[in-house]
Amino acid sequence: MEKKGVAVTASLVFVALLSGILLGGTVARPPPVTITSQTTVEKTVTVAETTVEVPVKHQPAPYSALAYTVCIYDKTLPDEDRECDKNTKAVYIAINFRELGTENSYLRLDRVTVIAPGLVGNVSAEGMPLDAKGRVVVMPRSSASISVTTPVNDLFSFTNWMHDIGQITVIVHYENQQGEEIGTISIEGINVYERAWTFPRNQTEVAPGG
Repeated sequence: MEKKGVAVTASLVFVALLSGILLGGTVARPPPVTITSQTTVEKTVTVAETTVEVPVKHQPAPYSALAYTVCIYDKTLPDEDRECDKNTKAVYIAINFRELGTENSYLRLDRVTVIAPGLVGNVSAEGMPLDAKGRVVVMPRSSASISVTTPVNDLFSFTNWMHDIGQITVIVHYENQQGEEIGTISIEGINVYERAWTFPRNQTEVAPGG
């Protein structure tokens, strides 16, 4: 009896499936699985950096420099010796400045240094415009100038330097109106032109030391 009951049950299930197919029915299937992907987008706000430029108060800058040989007539009159052979050979230097800062700068004429072997290094200069303390005033939107004549104290060394390097350097100290030193200006690469006298072309023309 149990075997018949199982057979009948199986038959009923088969008939039900077959009936569903013949009648156009569908067999129930599990619903499709839907996968939902959630992405979180973070909004980044970039704040532009602002650069604030602080104006420079003092920035005197050289814009031209000229140097050439001259003669200091300390032994004879100029019309007696045009070649400087019996007098002191020297170099004349003229430098022009403009102020790139917002306030006046003051050049110290008593602290000018010329750098080149064979030249007197620490020399006093002249210039314009001057203030009451004898300093050259470099004003914004204006120009100023200094000039210096430095003697040659070792012609042999200076001649060798000019043949090898061919240029000299001048250093100028500057300060504010109150007299507080701010810095120095180095004017490099100044060419020296031969005018009043020329550099010896060989070392037999000049002895070491003079």
